[in-house]
Amino acid sequence: MIRSLATAAVALLLFQTADAEAAKILRRGLDSEVESLDPQKGIALYDVDIQHELMEGLTALDMDMKPVPGAALSWDVSADGLTYTFHLRPDGKWSNGDPLTADDFLYAMRRGVDPKTGASDPGPLRPILNASAIIDGTEKDVTKLGVEVVDPYTLRIRLHAPCVILPLRLTDNAAMPLHRASVEKWGNDWPKPGHFVGNGAFILKDWVPQSQITLIKNPNYHDAAAVKLDEVDYLNTEDVQAGMRRWEAGEIDEFDRPPVKELNRLKQTYPAEYLEAPINSHNFLTINMTKGPLGQDLRLRQALNMTVDRETITQKVTPNGSLPAYGLIPPVIPDYVPQTMFFKSLSQPERVAKAKELMHEAGYGPDHPLQVSLIYTTSEQTRTQLLAIAAMWKQIGVETKLDNMEWSVYLNRVQQKDYDVGVMGEYGLYNEPEDALINYESFNASYNYPGYKSAAFDKLVEAGKVATTVTTRNALFEQAEKQMMTDMPIIPTTDVLQHTLVHKRVIGWRANVVYPQSRYLSVTD
Repeated sequence: MIRSLATAAVALLLFQTADAEAAKILRRGLDSEVESLDPQKGIALYDVDIQHELMEGLTALDMDMKPVPGAALSWDVSADGLTYTFHLRPDGKWSNGDPLTADDFLYAMRRGVDPKTGASDPGPLRPILNASAIIDGTEKDVTKLGVEVVDPYTLRIRLHAPCVILPLRLTDNAAMPLHRASVEKWGNDWPKPGHFVGNGAFILKDWVPQSQITLIKNPNYHDAAAVKLDEVDYLNTEDVQAGMRRWEAGEIDEFDRPPVKELNRLKQTYPAEYLEAPINSHNFLTINMTKGPLGQDLRLRQALNMTVDRETITQKVTPNGSLPAYGLIPPVIPDYVPQTMFFKSLSQPERVAKAKELMHEAGYGPDHPLQVSLIYTTSEQTRTQLLAIAAMWKQIGVETKLDNMEWSVYLNRVQQKDYDVGVMGEYGLYNEPEDALINYESFNASYNYPGYKSAAFDKLVEAGKVATTVTTRNALFEQAEKQMMTDMPIIPTTDVLQHTLVHKRVIGWRANVVYPQSRYLSVTD
């Protein structure tokens, strides 16, 4: 009997081991701590990325960053472009098995525009009839939002003006459905393990702050048969050196922030696993336009902008292949001509000479230096670049104090406009100029980090939004970018060349996609 039990135990252990080995697990790097998985609250890069793993809107993004059917199987558009009718999948379910219906989208969209919610960025919902008035507080009745439940599986959305990219807009986290019973039962704790009910390809299993977020496959997802992964582990890699070592040791499968000084070695050592490509992403310094001399005097912003030697930064300070940036929109958007600042054609010595003149006119120089505090998040690579920029500014009479802090503290400072100059990076989830420009409209309280306000810019962006052809839209957006680069609320530094270390066991990774969704990836043993 003892022998029989022992044999059974060994057999069970072998079975469990084989089963664990058979599980398809992808281990991804997590460059910064996630703040919130509530799709209407979390706005940082990884918040949004993981929200797209757990939730799905009426439409979804494919691997080419184009809109495809998501929770909605199809949709119709009226002749005037003002009414979209979405037909939900009749077999759509939440991760707990509850049916996914049009009411879930109505509830979520009303919650998203309601000022009481405090949504981080309801901007993608603004094309909907009365959305802007409700968001801005001039319309108090959220039921006036132009969203109507026709029947449990049909949702009608009315717009205040045509929006040819609405299917793309509805892939945004702001337009994702919500499981009302969970939100109302758990309150602020609903987007946590054990409480989170989603409709995406994966389910939130565990979340250990500063360590790991674990997702498992959602068997109730409408396309579960096509999802090849059983589990996705997001492992903290805020320490880039440690993250690189973990990748080289095989502890994580992908790592997208290798240290600049290691790039050549990594490229030579792992030629098949070192991927790079330009993406819709750029880095810049944001200037607080709401207070202080920088916000009030264009000459100072011009001087700081002109003195930043972008060629030296990209070629010598942080030589990672990124390109010098002189505008807002990276040169990867189809059929769009990026607009640059006026001094791009000048040599660097000519720029510095002109900057000194502007500083003198504004009353500053070596004898009366301009004091600037530059805040940033903890990163050795960022610090290296900022030290170089501070040295560049010193030659025109600017004294720069560097102040580093954790991401959550930094984000709060920027959103509260409690800073002079800050460091930022932006990623576009899809290749559209509107995606970047709308961040700087006067009413955008979430992503308008400088607090930029320009009636001319707003007018051009709004006109571009409702244009009905790509040619007209892009022409208006180009004018808007030109206006912004004239006003200079930011200091563009680099357009990003993304470097990613991806082990051979990962199948389907795209180097030119900002965030490859795990539902499209798989791994080999």
